[in-house]
Amino acid sequence: MLRPRKRLRPVDFLVLGVGVFLIAVALRLFRDMSVPWTPGSGVEAVSTDPGRLPYYAARTTLRMFLGLAASILFTLVVGQWAAHSRRAEKVLVPMVDVLQSVRTLPRELDDAARMLRLTRWQRLWQLEVPAAMVPLIWNGMMSFGGAWFMLAASEVITVSGRDEALPGMGSFIATATAEGQVGRLLLAGEHEHTRRAA
Repeated sequence: MLRPRKRLRPVDFLVLGVGVFLIAVALRLFRDMSVPWTPGSGVEAVSTDPGRLPYYAARTTLRMFLGLAASILFTLVVGQWAAHSRRAEKVLVPMVDVLQSVRTLPRELDDAARMLRLTRWQRLWQLEVPAAMVPLIWNGMMSFGGAWFMLAASEVITVSGRDEALPGMGSFIATATAEGQVGRLLLAGEHEHTRRAA
Protein backbone atom coordinates (compact mmCIF):
# COMPACT_ATOMS: atom_id res chain seq x y z
CA MET A 1 0.00 0.00 0.00
CA LEU A 2 1.36 3.42 -0.95
CA ARG A 3 2.02 5.80 1.87
CA PRO A 4 0.29 9.17 1.59
CA ARG A 5 2.67 12.03 0.79
CA LYS A 6 3.40 14.32 3.67
CA ARG A 7 2.54 17.93 3.01
CA LEU A 8 5.25 20.49 3.50
CA ARG A 9 4.80 22.61 6.59
CA PRO A 10 5.73 26.31 6.87
CA VAL A 11 8.81 25.39 8.88
CA ASP A 12 10.00 23.23 5.97
CA PHE A 13 9.87 26.24 3.65
CA LEU A 14 11.72 28.28 6.26
CA VAL A 15 14.51 25.68 6.53
CA LEU A 16 14.70 25.45 2.73
CA GLY A 17 14.92 29.24 2.42
CA VAL A 18 17.66 29.46 5.07
CA GLY A 19 19.59 26.68 3.32
CA VAL A 20 19.40 28.45 -0.06
CA PHE A 21 20.46 31.72 1.59
CA LEU A 22 23.48 30.10 3.27
CA ILE A 23 24.54 28.44 0.02
CA ALA A 24 24.29 31.78 -1.80
CA VAL A 25 26.36 33.50 0.91
CA ALA A 26 28.99 30.74 0.82
CA LEU A 27 29.26 30.97 -2.99
CA ARG A 28 29.68 34.76 -2.77
CA LEU A 29 32.37 34.39 -0.10
CA PHE A 30 34.19 31.71 -2.12
CA ARG A 31 34.17 34.06 -5.13
CA ASP A 32 35.59 36.92 -3.06
CA MET A 33 38.19 34.70 -1.41
CA SER A 34 39.47 33.34 -4.73
CA VAL A 35 40.78 36.74 -5.87
CA PRO A 36 44.56 36.52 -6.58
CA TRP A 37 46.71 38.10 -3.86
CA THR A 38 49.25 40.75 -4.81
CA PRO A 39 51.86 42.22 -2.44
CA GLY A 40 50.82 45.50 -0.93
CA SER A 41 47.11 44.93 -1.43
CA GLY A 42 46.32 43.63 2.04
CA VAL A 43 45.97 46.14 4.82
CA GLU A 44 44.54 48.90 2.61
CA ALA A 45 41.63 46.60 1.69
CA VAL A 46 40.54 46.31 5.34
CA SER A 47 38.06 49.00 6.31
CA THR A 48 37.23 49.97 9.90
CA ASP A 49 33.68 50.89 8.91
CA PRO A 50 31.33 49.04 11.34
CA GLY A 51 29.02 48.36 8.40
CA ARG A 52 31.61 45.95 7.02
CA LEU A 53 31.56 43.79 10.17
CA PRO A 54 28.87 41.30 8.98
CA TYR A 55 30.85 40.65 5.77
CA TYR A 56 34.13 40.28 7.65
CA ALA A 57 32.47 37.99 10.22
CA ALA A 58 31.07 35.80 7.42
CA ARG A 59 34.51 35.47 5.78
CA THR A 60 36.16 34.59 9.08
CA THR A 61 33.44 32.08 9.98
CA LEU A 62 33.77 30.39 6.56
CA ARG A 63 37.55 30.11 7.02
CA MET A 64 37.04 28.56 10.45
CA PHE A 65 34.51 26.01 9.16
CA LEU A 66 36.87 25.09 6.31
CA GLY A 67 39.63 24.56 8.89
CA LEU A 68 37.28 22.44 11.01
CA ALA A 69 36.35 20.30 7.98
CA ALA A 70 40.03 19.84 7.11
CA SER A 71 40.84 18.80 10.69
CA ILE A 72 37.99 16.24 10.73
CA LEU A 73 39.21 14.80 7.42
CA PHE A 74 42.77 14.67 8.84
CA THR A 75 41.44 12.90 11.93
CA LEU A 76 39.64 10.22 9.91
CA VAL A 77 42.60 9.57 7.59
CA VAL A 78 45.35 9.59 10.23
CA GLY A 79 43.20 7.68 12.74
CA GLN A 80 42.55 4.90 10.21
CA TRP A 81 46.19 4.81 9.22
CA ALA A 82 47.37 4.54 12.83
CA ALA A 83 44.72 1.94 13.70
CA HIS A 84 45.62 -0.44 10.86
CA SER A 85 49.40 -0.04 10.57
CA ARG A 86 51.82 -0.94 13.37
CA ARG A 87 54.60 1.18 11.91
CA ALA A 88 52.34 4.21 11.49
CA GLU A 89 51.00 3.71 15.02
CA LYS A 90 54.49 3.93 16.53
CA VAL A 91 55.03 7.34 14.89
CA LEU A 92 51.57 8.89 14.66
CA VAL A 93 50.11 8.04 18.08
CA PRO A 94 52.90 9.72 20.11
CA MET A 95 52.83 12.71 17.74
CA VAL A 96 49.05 13.08 18.00
CA ASP A 97 49.27 12.49 21.77
CA VAL A 98 51.53 15.53 22.06
CA LEU A 99 49.30 17.66 19.83
CA GLN A 100 45.95 16.55 21.28
CA SER A 101 44.41 13.84 23.40
CA VAL A 102 44.16 10.50 21.52
CA ARG A 103 40.85 9.05 20.55
CA THR A 104 40.92 5.34 21.67
CA LEU A 105 38.60 2.42 20.89
CA PRO A 106 37.54 0.10 23.75
CA ARG A 107 39.02 -3.38 23.43
CA GLU A 108 35.58 -5.04 23.73
CA LEU A 109 34.26 -3.16 20.68
CA ASP A 110 37.35 -4.12 18.69
CA ASP A 111 36.84 -7.79 19.60
CA ALA A 112 33.13 -7.60 18.69
CA ALA A 113 33.97 -6.12 15.26
CA ARG A 114 36.39 -8.96 14.60
CA MET A 115 33.85 -11.60 15.67
CA LEU A 116 31.16 -10.07 13.43
CA ARG A 117 33.68 -9.99 10.55
CA LEU A 118 32.89 -6.42 9.64
CA THR A 119 34.48 -5.11 6.47
CA ARG A 120 36.84 -2.18 6.80
CA TRP A 121 34.11 0.19 5.56
CA GLN A 122 31.51 -1.22 7.99
CA ARG A 123 34.00 -1.04 10.83
CA LEU A 124 34.74 2.61 10.06
CA TRP A 125 31.13 3.87 9.85
CA GLN A 126 29.41 1.48 12.30
CA LEU A 127 32.07 1.29 15.01
CA GLU A 128 34.98 3.69 14.85
CA VAL A 129 33.24 6.93 13.80
CA PRO A 130 30.37 6.57 16.34
CA ALA A 131 32.85 5.68 19.11
CA ALA A 132 35.00 8.72 18.29
CA MET A 133 32.08 11.13 17.80
CA VAL A 134 31.85 12.50 21.37
CA PRO A 135 35.56 13.39 21.76
CA LEU A 136 35.63 14.58 18.14
CA ILE A 137 32.74 17.00 18.71
CA TRP A 138 34.14 18.10 22.07
CA ASN A 139 37.62 18.81 20.68
CA GLY A 140 36.06 20.52 17.65
CA MET A 141 34.06 22.87 19.88
CA MET A 142 37.08 23.69 22.04
CA SER A 143 39.30 24.28 19.01
CA PHE A 144 36.65 26.35 17.23
CA GLY A 145 36.16 28.52 20.31
CA GLY A 146 39.90 28.91 20.87
CA ALA A 147 40.41 29.91 17.24
CA TRP A 148 38.49 33.16 17.83
CA PHE A 149 41.33 34.29 20.12
CA MET A 150 43.89 33.81 17.35
CA LEU A 151 42.10 35.79 14.63
CA ALA A 152 44.29 38.90 14.70
CA ALA A 153 47.45 36.79 14.51
CA SER A 154 46.14 34.48 11.77
CA GLU A 155 44.59 37.06 9.42
CA VAL A 156 47.39 39.65 9.63
CA ILE A 157 50.97 38.65 8.84
CA THR A 158 54.17 40.63 8.40
CA VAL A 159 56.06 40.14 5.13
CA SER A 160 59.34 42.05 4.63
CA GLY A 161 58.44 44.51 7.37
CA ARG A 162 55.00 45.22 5.89
CA ASP A 163 51.66 44.12 7.35
CA GLU A 164 49.45 42.15 4.98
CA ALA A 165 45.87 41.38 5.95
CA LEU A 166 43.01 39.24 4.71
CA PRO A 167 39.56 40.82 5.09
CA GLY A 168 38.01 39.33 8.23
CA MET A 169 37.29 39.93 11.89
CA GLY A 170 40.89 39.44 12.95
CA SER A 171 42.26 41.95 10.44
CA PHE A 172 39.42 44.36 11.31
CA ILE A 173 40.39 44.21 15.00
CA ALA A 174 44.10 44.56 14.21
CA THR A 175 43.53 47.53 11.86
CA ALA A 176 41.18 49.29 14.30
CA THR A 177 43.67 48.76 17.13
CA ALA A 178 46.61 50.02 15.06
CA GLU A 179 44.65 53.14 14.08
CA GLY A 180 43.46 53.71 17.63
CA GLN A 181 39.82 53.56 16.54
CA VAL A 182 38.50 50.89 18.88
CA GLY A 183 36.92 53.37 21.31
CA ARG A 184 35.75 55.61 18.46
CA LEU A 185 34.02 52.71 16.72
CA LEU A 186 32.19 51.76 19.91
CA LEU A 187 31.10 55.37 20.50
CA ALA A 188 30.03 55.72 16.86
CA GLY A 189 27.93 52.59 17.19
CA GLU A 190 26.29 53.88 20.37
CA HIS A 191 25.53 57.27 18.78
CA GLU A 192 24.04 55.55 15.71
CA HIS A 193 21.90 53.32 17.93
CA THR A 194 20.71 56.34 19.94
CA ARG A 195 19.93 58.30 16.77
CA ARG A 196 17.89 55.44 15.32
CA ALA A 197 16.00 54.96 18.60
CA ALA A 198 15.12 58.67 18.63
